[in-house]
Amino acid sequence: MKNQFFCSALVLLLIGFQSIEAEDLPEKAEEITDVQPDAQPDLQPGEAECLMGLKCFTDPLPNVSLGFQYFQTAVEKGFVKAYAMLGKCYLTGTGVARNIRQGIELIRTGAELGDSDAQFTLGLYTNLGWMVVQDHTEGYMWLKKAAEGGHKDAQCNVAMCYEFGEGVGQDEKQAFFWYKKAADQGHSYAQYRLGLLYQNGRGVKKDTNKAALWYKLAAEQGSVDAQKRLEELWWY
Repeated sequence: MKNQFFCSALVLLLIGFQSIEAEDLPEKAEEITDVQPDAQPDLQPGEAECLMGLKCFTDPLPNVSLGFQYFQTAVEKGFVKAYAMLGKCYLTGTGVARNIRQGIELIRTGAELGDSDAQFTLGLYTNLGWMVVQDHTEGYMWLKKAAEGGHKDAQCNVAMCYEFGEGVGQDEKQAFFWYKKAADQGHSYAQYRLGLLYQNGRGVKKDTNKAALWYKLAAEQGSVDAQKRLEELWWY
């Protein structure tokens, strides 16, 4: 189950280009109708280009080559969040010839500059050993940095590291803490795992009512496992 979740998250990262740690970017991108980024004085240097790049990927008729160029310009102007976007373009060969080494270097630079999306991406790849040398300890480190920055996917992954003792000592109380952080942000898998902890009294006092509450929230987002657990609870 754990590896299945990690891999699913990886696929989403590679094809989504939307986990840019700023959920208002698509909305802001819609406001930029004039493709003249310098005419947007309220944005950080390179932010408008990053927004336009994201818009190129999310339009009904995407233009990935132009999107890549915008991300590249955003990086050249020093916009930190663009490093992960540009890195993913290189990793997937989207809008540019595939170059795994260049992609990883860009993502690592973004992570070192403090971008939580880049930190999450690097941490996930390092945990999986996907395109980088597998190192659970380093993977946990980057995931923890992203989680501390409020990245809900990273928070869920950090919780899993604690729950299963991967890259850090097993600690169910810490697993509960981080699942709760992600669950409070609406992360459905974290809500499901939180329900399990409550149901089994792991890392927290057993409480089937709270377990049912979290299962219900996860089920409402489409979690089949949460729905099954919720149905089982009615027999208690």
